[in-house]
Amino acid sequence: MRTWLGLFGLLSAPLLWADETGDWLARMIEAQASQSYQGTFVYERQGSFVAHQLWRRVIDGQQTERLLQLDGMPRESLSRNGRLLCMTGSADELQLPPRQQVLTHLNAQALTAHYQPRLLGSNRIAGREVEELALLPRDPHRYAMQLSLDRETGLPLRSLLLAAQGQLLERLQFTELQLQAPGDEQLRATGDCREIEPLAVARDAEVWRADWLPPGFVALATWRRPNPLGGQDLLTQVYGDGLASISVFIEPLREAQAGDAHSQAGPTAINSRQHSTPQGEFMVTVLGEVPPATVERVALSMRAPGGQP
Repeated sequence: MRTWLGLFGLLSAPLLWADETGDWLARMIEAQASQSYQGTFVYERQGSFVAHQLWRRVIDGQQTERLLQLDGMPRESLSRNGRLLCMTGSADELQLPPRQQVLTHLNAQALTAHYQPRLLGSNRIAGREVEELALLPRDPHRYAMQLSLDRETGLPLRSLLLAAQGQLLERLQFTELQLQAPGDEQLRATGDCREIEPLAVARDAEVWRADWLPPGFVALATWRRPNPLGGQDLLTQVYGDGLASISVFIEPLREAQAGDAHSQAGPTAINSRQHSTPQGEFMVTVLGEVPPATVERVALSMRAPGGQP
């Protein structure tokens, strides 16, 4: 595996593969939108390896995906067109690999504005020939990625997330792939998969805003859900650049004081800060697969509806 420092040297090389890298990006995006398949992959994070089985079927643009965790408790999820229909346990317990979800929402033009693509040569993953593609950040607000793209389909069979000094933060790698659509039975969740109620879109008057976001990050969605303790709803906002995402969780505080905190779990940086508003005290928690300084800057920039910078 090449480190980011080694990959960074490619930025000074002539753009001999510019057209070819664009073709591979287009193939990957098309494959993620239209290719049915099933297979097994391993998700590695913080030295922990978890195997998953994945079934994905696309018919007339409608995507259905079932994910089953093979290690530990048999947890699963079922989604359609990116909307979670049911899951066993919580997202943390399922250890959902966020990279697999993010790679289903790509835009080549927006991507290359903030990442420099470079072809690295050929390889072999899960018994299949692949082309290695590096995506190098053009600024310090995001991480580098290396993707192993299946030569036949363009599907990413491996993704590596790399920190500034080349440390491996996250790996998702297929060990087996079948290019056939799963049947209805394989896409049927077990009885333990509990139904997920759709989240309500937040009203404009409820929406907080970020005064600063990394270049290329845009608001993707804002949801609200009832507060189990009563009172004001809980809000969730999601921002993304096509590869990386940042989530913001806004929770009203019952107590007047709560301590600020920050932490990092593998590639995910977390920053929580108390905000005082005319509507009361709120805890704003920002997390994302971006450098900690990026998450902290977003957290500091959050403003309540009608709030002043």
